[in-house]
Amino acid sequence: MRTAQQIQIEQISINELKPDPANPRRISDQELETLTRSIREFGLVDPIIARKEDHTVIGGHQRLLAARRLGYKTVPVVLLDISQEQARLLNIALKRYPAPSTKSFWRGF
Repeated sequence: MRTAQQIQIEQISINELKPDPANPRRISDQELETLTRSIREFGLVDPIIARKEDHTVIGGHQRLLAARRLGYKTVPVVLLDISQEQARLLNIALKRYPAPSTKSFWRGF
């Protein structure tokens, strides 16, 4: 039986994070602008997920981009001690099974 990793959120310099070039998700300029407005309004309340070994982003590429646009120096990050292969599988799983959709909610922003 596997046990869950203990999750800690750390503030990491935005410059230490490396977007994964294999990230399959892309959003439109309009969606990025909506996300940026949301983060400006509420802050970055959903942490970036990255590999502990090399700080490669697994989840949160678009939030990271929006945070850079807003001039953030640090962002909340969950660092996971997993292999590159596990990270790629997790990235796909995060896109396939996202949190309950709030897309209609965010259209109002």
